[in-house]
Amino acid sequence: MVRTEQERLEKEREDIEGKLKKKKDEFEANIAELYGKIETINSQYSSEVARENACKAIEGYGAQIKDYLAEMQDINHKEELLGFALTEFPKLLEAQENLKPYEDLWFLIRDKFEKLQQWKTVKPACMLDPEEIEKDVK
Repeated sequence: MVRTEQERLEKEREDIEGKLKKKKDEFEANIAELYGKIETINSQYSSEVARENACKAIEGYGAQIKDYLAEMQDINHKEELLGFALTEFPKLLEAQENLKPYEDLWFLIRDKFEKLQQWKTVKPACMLDPEEIEKDVK
């Protein structure tokens, strides 16, 4: 009975290890795909006209990175339980770093457009607050 139970547990562990390996492989493929999308932001959105689409795409990529970071923690937790070395996913962290300049740029462009629209809607120029405008421009 002990041998049978031990064999069952070994088989169950092998199944769990196989599923974890498959999950890691799929996860790495997803990271590579996201990394490629981030790399193409520059060529996809090259004018101020595309600001809305660029901001939506960047926000989506940011949310995807957050989800992937949570999934990475889940994978690392399972590896820890199995006694494996924790897998690092450098492409994920690199993708997060690569997204930051695009976030800064396109969100700044969006904010500039919104502020210009806001300033234009105020009819008399004397109602504009020059200190606030200067702060916003800086």
